[in-house]
Parts: sequence; C-alpha cells; structure tokens
Amino acid sequence: MRIRRKKVLRMSLFAAALLAATVVIVSAATRIHLRAMKDASGSNQLTNVTAGTNRTSLDEARVQRPARTKVEGELIALRPSGFEPKQINRPTGPFALVVSNESQLSKVTILLKGDVAGLLRNVLVPHEKRNWSDVVDLPPGNYQLLEATHPGWVCNITIR
Repeated sequence: MRIRRKKVLRMSLFAAALLAATVVIVSAATRIHLRAMKDASGSNQLTNVTAGTNRTSLDEARVQRPARTKVEGELIALRPSGFEPKQINRPTGPFALVVSNESQLSKVTILLKGDVAGLLRNVLVPHEKRNWSDVVDLPPGNYQLLEATHPGWVCNITIR
C-alpha cells in the first residue's frame, strides 16, 4: 500500500510541476508576443486584446506616426584615381551624401568644405568600413569633397 501511495504522490507532483511549467511558458510567450506587437506597431497602447487573441490595431498606429520624407542621394566613388564623378550639381534641399571607398587605401580622411562656410565635415573612414554617408542640407554655393592626403582628389558640388 505504501508503494502505491508513493507512486500516486509522485505522479501528482509530476503533474503539478508539468502544469506549473506550462503556465510559466505560456505566460512568457504571451508577454513576448505582446511586446513584439507593441514594438512593431510603434504605439505604446495595445488595443483589441481579448482572451485567445493578441491583435494590435495597426491602422491606428500608422495614423499616429509622423510621415517620413524621402531624401535623394548622391553616390560618389573614391577610386585609386580620385572621386567619381568629379562634379555634382544639385538644387537646394537635404540629400544623402554617400562615399564608397574603393581607393584601396588603409584609411581615408574625407573633408567637405564650402567656399563660404569653410570645413563642414572631417571624417576618418577605415578601409574595412568602405562606405560613409551623411544627410546634408547645404545652402546655395560651391563645395568641395576632398581626401586629406591627396589634394588632387576633388569632387566639386554646386548647390543652386
């Protein structure tokens, strides 16, 4: 009789432990899912959450987000012979300035200078990084993109 009671007790404890583990796992999975839904929606409030469903009103979250503005870009390659293209003409307004380091130098120092404003950027780019980019909003005028150790490597930028 004692052996049977021990067996029943062990089975009961095992079932209780299994039930407790299941509750913990389901609870953690639900929290993770809700947190992921909240992060994906960009909203701090979850709506339409009921037992058995975890839905966020994405349409409401989209309405609350500020609209993104599109920014044009200028891709400039830094080759062993210098910048390509050598001249860029742009209208006023922000744009992404992207320099692809294909120079085979161990590092390059990119300078952006303006005729009036002087030095605007001074960036050290290691060869491993390969690309440097920044969004710039330059007033009308003439600018030069240079590599510090190669004075002949110039890309002239004209903003109208």
